[in-house]
Parts: sequence; C-alpha cells; structure tokens
Amino acid sequence: MYTVLLANDDITSRESTREYLEMELEGIARVITVCNGKEALEYVMTKEIDLVLTDWQMPVMDGKEAAEHMRNIGYENPILIYTSAQEDLFEQLKKKAPEADEVISSFVGSQEIARTVCLYLKKLDKSSI
Repeated sequence: MYTVLLANDDITSRESTREYLEMELEGIARVITVCNGKEALEYVMTKEIDLVLTDWQMPVMDGKEAAEHMRNIGYENPILIYTSAQEDLFEQLKKKAPEADEVISSFVGSQEIARTVCLYLKKLDKSSI
C-alpha cells in the first residue's frame, strides 16, 4: 500500500481533499495530513512517504520551499504542488518550482487532483493500481 502525504494549512480544504483521495485510492493508498511545509518536511525525513501532495501557499513553510528541502535531503519520490493562483500567475509559478514533479491548479477539482496522484503512484514500483 502506498502512503500519500497531504500538506495544507486550510483545515476545510485539507480534510475534503483527504476524504476524496481516500475514497478514490481506497485499498491503494493511505493519506496522512499535516498543516504546513515544515511538518511535511519533518514527516518525509522520518517516515516512508511515496508521494507528497502539498499546497503552495502555507504559513511557516510553503509547499515550494518544503519541496526544495525535500529534494536537498534526497527525497526522490513524486512531489505535486497545487495552487489556487489564477491562470496568468499559475503559469509563472509552474516555472518557479522545478523541484516539483507537477504543479496543479486547485481549480481543476478533487477528481482531477486524485487522477494526477494515481498517475504518479503508477510510476512507482509497488503493485499496480
């Protein structure tokens, strides 16, 4: 079974995303949640995480900064950053996050975010999804 780490400071968004991911990934992955990038980094340093899904904008440490630190300590699994930035800013942000495997607009909705998570999990060498 895969382990997905979800980082988002907004409790409503975090819990709704977690619930949707758990529903879509039932029997495939468990979803662990944290409140900011610092907590995500600490978790990645101490636990085996197959995929990180993080919000871009959070207090303490944002998702981009957390992704940079994760790559610097050798974390090689997928990191997906999602953002609610408008389209013009979204395109700029995508270019500013080379440490992320993908930057996703949160406007695509939970179903598309879950689909993207599944695509990246399929690339890992555990049992197929």
